Amino acid sequence: MARTRGVSESTLRGWRQRAHDDDLSDPVRRFFETPDGLRLLHRIVTAALVVIVLMGGNGVALVRAFLVWCGLDGLVACSDRHLHGRVSALHDAVGAWGDAERARLAVTMPTRALSICADETFHDGMLLVAQEPRSGFLLVEKRSERRDAQTWDRAVREGIAGLPVTIEQVTSDEADGLIAMARKHLGAQHTSDVFHGQHELCGGLLGALRSPLRVAREALDAARSALDKVVAAHAAWQGAPRTPGRPPQWDEKIAQGTEVVAQAEGALHRLLTQKAGLCEAIRDLGEAVWPIDLRSGEWLSSEGVRARLEGIFDEIWQRAAELGLPERTIASITKARRLVDVWVSTVAWWNGQVQRRLYEAPVAPEVQGLMHAVLIPAALLEEARRRAPTGMVRRALAAVITEVTTPLREAEGVWSQLPEETRRAASALAMECAGLFQPSSSCVEGRNGYLSLRHHHLHALPAPWLKTLTVLHNFVIRRDDGTTAAERFFGREPDDLFEHLVAVTPLPARPRTRRRRAVPDLFAAAA
Repeated sequence: MARTRGVSESTLRGWRQRAHDDDLSDPVRRFFETPDGLRLLHRIVTAALVVIVLMGGNGVALVRAFLVWCGLDGLVACSDRHLHGRVSALHDAVGAWGDAERARLAVTMPTRALSICADETFHDGMLLVAQEPRSGFLLVEKRSERRDAQTWDRAVREGIAGLPVTIEQVTSDEADGLIAMARKHLGAQHTSDVFHGQHELCGGLLGALRSPLRVAREALDAARSALDKVVAAHAAWQGAPRTPGRPPQWDEKIAQGTEVVAQAEGALHRLLTQKAGLCEAIRDLGEAVWPIDLRSGEWLSSEGVRARLEGIFDEIWQRAAELGLPERTIASITKARRLVDVWVSTVAWWNGQVQRRLYEAPVAPEVQGLMHAVLIPAALLEEARRRAPTGMVRRALAAVITEVTTPLREAEGVWSQLPEETRRAASALAMECAGLFQPSSSCVEGRNGYLSLRHHHLHALPAPWLKTLTVLHNFVIRRDDGTTAAERFFGREPDDLFEHLVAVTPLPARPRTRRRRAVPDLFAAAA
């Protein structure tokens, strides 16, 4: 039978030996030899490589261990060389699919004006990273030797090539290349990331406080130690036989030691209070740059935002003067304070963009009033709530949202009388206006952290790997709501990458049957 089918005797013996060596039962082995079983085996191997290696960032050794423990090593090849070859083929397939899927989704994508967040990161070279913050879609993730305005402009234009989009805002740090790229090349608004201003203040102010705090803690420890010695000496004196002469003034010594401890505690407490005040003021900058009051939902003008920011910096100046911090600290405050004009200009630009959209939108005047007083503030509050660092802050913002949206729940109110379609359109417009305000580039900072983690694992980020990571981020990884970045960006759900990989990658190869050779004993006696 084997000869009639063109199968050599050695191959037939290898099949029989493999069936004899594996740990699978006859029914399981026979199932995996069927077409359905072979397709399932193919999916298992492909899924293991995609999840463990491409998405999990681990090596093929874990894939081999997985297949061995599943008892499948007798059915599929598990050598490092073979698995590395399959991983390389997956890289090529993922990259090609990502380009094709991006082009396919761009055809039906509605015209949009985008904000992007941009930054550089350094892993065996420099990487330019740009991301659309609302959807999380990566537009640029490429290696570069330069980061000037022309290089950034080329990278961004390549990233949006073929997409019906324009860029109207760039949020980044104060790098000259990024500012020039936004203002001169793209004609877009440049928004300075508030975190970098806060980071400048933290480095200057809190760094300068480390030494005074250390000295104050050491002084308190020394005062307490001295007082403990006096108290111990007093106790020992009381237990010892009396000697001639005037007794020591123990009460006076203990009172003096107690006073020194109290003074040291007061000095440390004052420093800690000033530090806590500085930390709170620096955190308040992140709240003060918003065009609404996050504690009441009231709309703020650009000058109102300026007054809030100037008040915070005045408080920082006062605390720094009271602490007598060095000149370098004053320089850090001055450097951060110059960002006030940039943040205020961003709020003014945002207000102008919102007014233009409300003017161009085909909505009734009473709906525009609701948009300005309720819908847009509520949408901004929801953006702030989504970004809030703690549950307590999220709950506080949720309470403000409930208070602001009270007019929407009135039975005889304007909102309840509107058609459902009109309400959906107004809600979408409010979310669009809220999404225009992007004071933070934290999304791209988070991406840089992820790339750093993957670089730590791979010790390099070759082009195929970087391309694969970009495609996985855009088209595969899902948020809690079940959507991918591509679905949020293009407005349509992309095709299934895994099903494509199963369809285009070859079936798993059979393992080679090799005889185990005994390891020679190097210390055996010569015959």
